[in-house]
Amino acid sequence: MHLVRGAINVISATFFYLGLQALPLAENAAIAFAAPLFVTALSVLVLKERVDAARWLAVAAGFAGVLVIVRPGSASIQAAALWPLATALLYAVMMLTARAIGRGESMLTTMFYIVAGQLVCSAVAVAWFWTTPVWADLPFFAGVALFSTLGLTLITQGFRIGPASVVAPFDYTGLLWATLLGWLFWHETPDLLDCVGAAFIASSGLYIAWRATSRRRS
Repeated sequence: MHLVRGAINVISATFFYLGLQALPLAENAAIAFAAPLFVTALSVLVLKERVDAARWLAVAAGFAGVLVIVRPGSASIQAAALWPLATALLYAVMMLTARAIGRGESMLTTMFYIVAGQLVCSAVAVAWFWTTPVWADLPFFAGVALFSTLGLTLITQGFRIGPASVVAPFDYTGLLWATLLGWLFWHETPDLLDCVGAAFIASSGLYIAWRATSRRRS
């Protein structure tokens, strides 16, 4: 199970980076942040969690936000939008497996096997895609390794100790960071429809978290 999670993580990240080649950072991230919606929907089938009608409506509204960003049928739609959408689905599967593993495994064991799976998959891919990096790239690689490991560790711990449908929506703060960093480093400014779609996605996720928490307290 752990090695499978590592492989899924590598494939998910690869799809996200492929999306970045054609989409602005904020748009790519907004579509990828449909992951908590997938988590909520799949938690019913995989984990047998109960999701009420109100949360199903929120899931539908969130996916409507994805459609607003992707704009099917318009001249602006890009096939590249499928990459972050696939990222969202795979990320949701990875988080659900963390919940399935539960508290029986330590965090160090969980992260060790994820990294081991990443190393195996990356070693296989090197045979076809290796490019010798320059020294100037090393700080960026180190930053990616540090922040991705910290982020994955924290979100994995959250899913291990809390209901998937509650923990997932807190990922949405990343939308704000993606928009800010895209503007700061690449001068990318999302258009009105991108903002509306992202607002639908984030609002749906936050409502799901609030609804689930309210039901648990009552």
